[in-house]
Formats: sequence, C-alpha cells, structure tokens
Amino acid sequence: MHFYRKVLLAFMLVVWWIPPGVGAIDGKKPKTSCAVGEAVMYEGICADGNKVIFVPPDKPDDKPGKLQTIVNNAKEGDYIVLTAGDHLLASPAGLVIQGKSKLALIGAENARIKATSGYEILVFIKESKEIGLKDIHLVAENKEKPCCRFPVVGIYDAETIGLFDLVVKAGGAYAVGIARAKKVFIEGGEATGNTQGVFLMRNAKDVTIKDMVITDNGTQKNEAQSDIVKDNHKTQSDDVKAQPGGILDIYYSKDIKVLNNTITNNRTTYLKKSIDSELRFEKNTESDNKFAQDE
Repeated sequence: MHFYRKVLLAFMLVVWWIPPGVGAIDGKKPKTSCAVGEAVMYEGICADGNKVIFVPPDKPDDKPGKLQTIVNNAKEGDYIVLTAGDHLLASPAGLVIQGKSKLALIGAENARIKATSGYEILVFIKESKEIGLKDIHLVAENKEKPCCRFPVVGIYDAETIGLFDLVVKAGGAYAVGIARAKKVFIEGGEATGNTQGVFLMRNAKDVTIKDMVITDNGTQKNEAQSDIVKDNHKTQSDDVKAQPGGILDIYYSKDIKVLNNTITNNRTTYLKKSIDSELRFEKNTESDNKFAQDE
C-alpha cells in the first residue's frame, strides 16, 4: 500500500489522535467481533461506540435533510456510517461540511447520497481539516438529467482531505473541484458521467489522484452557469470561469500527482491543461478517448 495513503487512511478511519505523516502507525486489525463498548465501523474495524453514528437510509415519506443535521451536530473524531440505501438532501446547496475537524463519512455496501437535477453541488467540504469520505456512491436520481451545475464534490479552503473509493456518477459539470486546498488524497473509485470535465483545481497544493476509473465523461449536456468553482456560491477572483473542460483543469497549483488511473471513453475538450502548475502525470492507462483539441 502506498505509504501516504496508509498513513492518511489509518489516521482518518482508525486513530484520529495520531497526526498524519507519522511513520509508525500500527492501526487496528479487522476483528470478527468488537469488544464491549465498541461498534463495527467498517469491514471489521472497531471504534468507540460513542463515536460511531449510524445513519439509516431515507424512506419515501421521510423529510430530506437528516444527514445534514447529523453532520452539523457531529463532534471531532466522530465516524458517520451511512447504511445501505438512499440518503437524500434537503437543499440544492448539497451536503455542507463546514468548520469541521477529524470527521469521517463511511458508506456501507451501496450507500448512496442522491440528488435530483438542479443541484449546485452534492458534497461541499469547506474550511475544514482532516475529513475522510469512503465507499459512498454520489448519484443523480435521474440518469438523463445531471444533478449539479458545479462539481459534484467541492473542496475549498480545506486541508488534509481524503476521498477513498467513491463512485461519483451524479453528473456534475466536474467530478471534483479543489480551490485553495492542500493535502488532498483521492484514491480508487470511479468518476463517470460528468458533463464538462473531471478534476478542476485552482490554487491547490499537494493533491494525489490515483487508482481511479475515469470514464464516460463529457457525453451529457449540462446547463452550467458561468461560474464553476465558487466560495459559498459567490464568485472569487481566483475561481474558475466556465469553459470547455478536460479530464484535468489545473491552474496555479503545486505538487499535483495523477498516477495509475484508467482513463477511457471520455469525450472532453482535452486530456489535461496545466497552467502555472506542477503536474506529475504517470503510469495512467488511456483508451478510446476522443478529445476535441486533437481533431
């Protein structure tokens, strides 16, 4: 396992009190059963039962917004476990994680955060540190109508953020937008069905994207408004203006690593654009893509 990923994942999902970057993280081993006072958090990993919050899926007659309330009330070191099924949001501003520290959202098998069309963003991580999301499907209710006018996941003014094994198929303008954030690690999972591009970065630092499947992006229409990346949905001077997009749109960013991804059957304007940035693009597999600038 990649060293940085091992350190960050262990930190986020097991032992919050050990700072990231420490070389000797032992980590807890999967168990067949947990001790008294513990709860099974994820794949046999046990945690303090007082810190694990299980969220049942929404029923058809439930009022949306339960998940947002739980996130708002979560304390440092909490683990929010989304049980299998659909988790609905009450606001087109998406699920907002703001001003939080050391918080993990983990999906049980086939746990979905679902959006209808007309959303601005689906998950918005802002002004937060040490946030981890793992094994969650971010999907649109109607496959024919992309959900989001902005990126499906927005990471703004944040530090030490991990996205592990997410399935991002809600059909945003982009899959992930990162602005003024550092130490972002994205590993595994899938990004598909985004309408303009996949990864959008401005003034980002130390971002790793690896072992993802990036497929079928740029194949749907999205009536995106003119500003793609926003801060609290108000345009900032270093944010992104809407334009034909690519798999990678990177401006004014440092130490960006895109490694070992499978990039296939995309129809964006270009593969990558890196302006005034440091990009390491290595060992990615490309097939059956069609980029307009290559025509």
